Amino acid sequence: MKIVGTAVLAAMLVAAAARAQAVDLSRLTCRDFLAGGGDGTGFMLAWLDGFYTNEDAPAVFDLETMKEKGAKLGEYCAKHPTIGLMTAAAQFMGKIANAGREPG
Repeated sequence: MKIVGTAVLAAMLVAAAARAQAVDLSRLTCRDFLAGGGDGTGFMLAWLDGFYTNEDAPAVFDLETMKEKGAKLGEYCAKHPTIGLMTAAAQFMGKIANAGREPG
């Protein structure tokens, strides 16, 4: 799954190369993530989903599921803007996501 996610993310990044910039996601807060908007947010969601998905998971890129996870992450981040993005994302992305459970 990580290979597929990486390939999709690489393709998206090539398309946006003119506006490319490096982002250290480990330093971002939920507030930073919500303020970003645009294409960058989609790229971050795709990367986070791939990062938190078990490498033994099926090689399926499901945009609808990623959109749902992104909505849950966005709702959580709106309520907890000072939490680190990686900490928040761990609860909603990939195989370790716990449906209906708020991180604590």
